[in-house]
Amino acid sequence: EMPREVEIPAEGSMPYELVEIDPKITHDVWVRASQVRPGNPAVVHHVVVFVLPPGVEKIDEEGGDFLAAYAPGMPPRVMPDGVAKRIPAGSKIMLQLHYTPRGKTQVDRSRLGLVFADPATVHKELMSGMALNFHLQIPPGASDYVSRADFRFSRPSKLLSVLPHMHLGGKSMKFVAEYPDGRREVI
Repeated sequence: EMPREVEIPAEGSMPYELVEIDPKITHDVWVRASQVRPGNPAVVHHVVVFVLPPGVEKIDEEGGDFLAAYAPGMPPRVMPDGVAKRIPAGSKIMLQLHYTPRGKTQVDRSRLGLVFADPATVHKELMSGMALNFHLQIPPGASDYVSRADFRFSRPSKLLSVLPHMHLGGKSMKFVAEYPDGRREVI
């Protein structure tokens, strides 16, 4: 559970709430499944959970490693046999919570569940990347504004999934893979 309750105002715009948890991990652990459960689904728009390895202080284009998420309709994240996500010793967990006010003051205490793997059973490490545009500025009145975000793999990889997410202003999303030989493919 979150270490504290978050109060959501009755109305108005609310910035993301960031909650840092120090699980005091003394050795690397491996996560093979995760689930985020909103404490108050009526106001929780999404929750994104990041690992902040030692030396990383905040979530930005360079910092924070995706661990788990919740948006309405998302199932638990369960990795194939032998695949797990490593959380390095000394890491902290950062929850990014986004709320939607509903006309009266609300309270939330969302929860994160993790299923750990025996390190001897892990044959492949799950790597996570983010293609985010932190500088998105949609001009007022724009009806067909295009935003772009890129992610470059640092080594040959197998893409297991993508987690598209946009808010009410979004109309469509397209994912394009560009291979080292220049070939492009809509995925």
